[in-house]
Amino acid sequence: MGVPRTLIAFAYVADQFARTNDIAAGLIPLFAPLISARASKPFEPNQFASDVKQHYDLDMHPYVAEELAPAMARHGYLDMHRVGSVVHYVNRTISLPEPPVSEGQLQDLVERFIAFATPFLDKTGLSVDKAVLETALFDRLIRPDFMSLVLRPDSEAAGLRTIQLPKDRAASAPPPGNEEHYDYLVARFILSLHEKSAPQLNALVAATSGALVAEVVLDLQHPPKPGESLAGINVAIDSPLLLDALGVGLDGAQEYARQLLVLVVKAGAKPVVFDATIEEMRRVVSSTLQAYDGRQFLHGPLGVRMRGDAALAAYARAILGTLPEDLARLGIERYNFSNIDRAARSKFFLPKFEDNLAQHIGDYPTEAARLHDARVVSDVLRIRGGAKPQGLRGAEIVFVTRNTRLAKLTRRYLNEAALAARDYFPPCITDRYLAGVLWITTGGGGDTLSRLRLISNCSAATMPRRDVVTRMHRVLEGMKPELVERFNALMTNERAEHFLMDRTLSDATLITQQNYEEIYRDIEEVAAERVRRRKDAELEAMRAQHARTVEQQQSQIIEESARAVRLEVELRERDLSAREAHRQAQEAADRLSESERRWATACMRAGGRAGLFAWLVVVMGIGLLSGGAAALAGSSAEARVITGVVTFFGVFCGLLIGNKYWPSNPLEGWIEGRRQQACDQFAYDHGIQDIVEKFAFDWSLREARLKPSELPAKSGSV
Repeated sequence: MGVPRTLIAFAYVADQFARTNDIAAGLIPLFAPLISARASKPFEPNQFASDVKQHYDLDMHPYVAEELAPAMARHGYLDMHRVGSVVHYVNRTISLPEPPVSEGQLQDLVERFIAFATPFLDKTGLSVDKAVLETALFDRLIRPDFMSLVLRPDSEAAGLRTIQLPKDRAASAPPPGNEEHYDYLVARFILSLHEKSAPQLNALVAATSGALVAEVVLDLQHPPKPGESLAGINVAIDSPLLLDALGVGLDGAQEYARQLLVLVVKAGAKPVVFDATIEEMRRVVSSTLQAYDGRQFLHGPLGVRMRGDAALAAYARAILGTLPEDLARLGIERYNFSNIDRAARSKFFLPKFEDNLAQHIGDYPTEAARLHDARVVSDVLRIRGGAKPQGLRGAEIVFVTRNTRLAKLTRRYLNEAALAARDYFPPCITDRYLAGVLWITTGGGGDTLSRLRLISNCSAATMPRRDVVTRMHRVLEGMKPELVERFNALMTNERAEHFLMDRTLSDATLITQQNYEEIYRDIEEVAAERVRRRKDAELEAMRAQHARTVEQQQSQIIEESARAVRLEVELRERDLSAREAHRQAQEAADRLSESERRWATACMRAGGRAGLFAWLVVVMGIGLLSGGAAALAGSSAEARVITGVVTFFGVFCGLLIGNKYWPSNPLEGWIEGRRQQACDQFAYDHGIQDIVEKFAFDWSLREARLKPSELPAKSGSV
């Protein structure tokens, strides 16, 4: 089939608009082939709008084409001819540069999708031509809403508990897939690209973003302009988007919902919520919690998430009583429109019209949700009163939902019932349309917002469905009752539950008497594989922990060994240093001992000489004293001799006795002084003054002793 130029053109639109922020320049890729096909012919707005619808399936009001004509002439798409006050435009031949997304890139995307979808289809026994798959992919890249799945009622689950087995399918002619199957396959494919961070997702987002801009610009008579303020507009948000923003909605959709709210405020508009919507949110959360407390099968975005996250139940229970406050923290105000206000303004949209609208918008997962949407859309029309806005700027209030079908069917009902003109700005728009408006007016979001919305929608489309699980449960109950409990246990396994959706393409009618056992075995195998993977992961974690422990122990051993080696080296160095110090000290001590010995010997000799000299002086003094005494003794020689001898020995003995017992003996002090002087002189003469500073010679013991100042101090008692 090949890649249609439409898809490439949409990718080109997103790139050009992001570069220029110019609507006309951004739409070159869409308009170029249409204008070139009618080159040299007059530009006719009605014909041009018809061509846009035929080629791109986009509704374009002729007024939009007429308003864009001057801009297209400025950019060189049209030739302008003026005749007096009348301006005519003529189509030209336009050549485009290479688009940002090549045909080869998109063809690779197509091939990957076919390879991805084929095993799913083979498992279910569906036979689908590749060309059909390509078309299904292209259609959903342009409008990736998947609402046929999101809004499909749980008819099987809502029915009676009577066992009714599905009819067998004809084995000879497997049926082709339907739109819901394609929705599921494309959504699963996009999520797989997102999970793998595949580069092909960028090409896909480019195409969807371009289609978004084109739809917003061409769908209305007065498209928004870049930089246009939305001040004074109340944007009423639907309950699923608000639950997403609070974190109790779709898994992975919170970031998208919150960014959308941020951009609404940035554009100058005011996000609001009706009391009916708050009550709808309470109903959804309460019913899910009741099923959770009653151990019933959980369904819906919140229920599916609560199966794998028990903490989410506590969080959901907490916000039940604080919803208005929680919404206010997100910047969302309550819009006061009471029953009295509704009655007072009912003439602008009668209750019977509300009932008709509720019937016209089709089937819903729950009746309460259908009535809620009809009530809110009706209230928006009543608030607008008799105003007839032709653009968002003059709409005063608009209801934003991710339900594409609600927006489309509401608009159709108002037109068919002659309640609103075709150029009347609808009371209900999709979040997709709002995202495009915000991209144009604020320059915000762009591919990021488009990507977030795409992933959010895919998550909603592939969410496990109650009717599929119930159908499988009933078939087992009728055919193999012994497997029912095991099946219920398997459905607590998130991977097994999602595999059931994959195995049936989220279609309960694909479970038959012929294949239910095969489906059950596949689910068990997937669950067992998950258990094996978990055990393998745990084993691998244990091995990794063991390896880390061994590595840590080895590191500790190596570190301890290194520390021991360092300590040994340090001890050796200390030992060598101590030995060297001891050797040096010993040498010093030896030198000191030798000097001490020489000094002591010198002191003894010098002291001996000093003592002998001193005693000679004493003897001489005593002799002189004795001679004087003898001279005074008389004239007799004998008497003088006796007197002299007695005097000499008497004085000499007295000095000896006094020298020994006299406490303060001047003679001994004088002799000691002479000895010390002789010792000091010897030390200074031989360069050993440190001996004199540290030692004193004890003559009573005939040895050198440390001076008291060199003795170690005595420690006091405690």
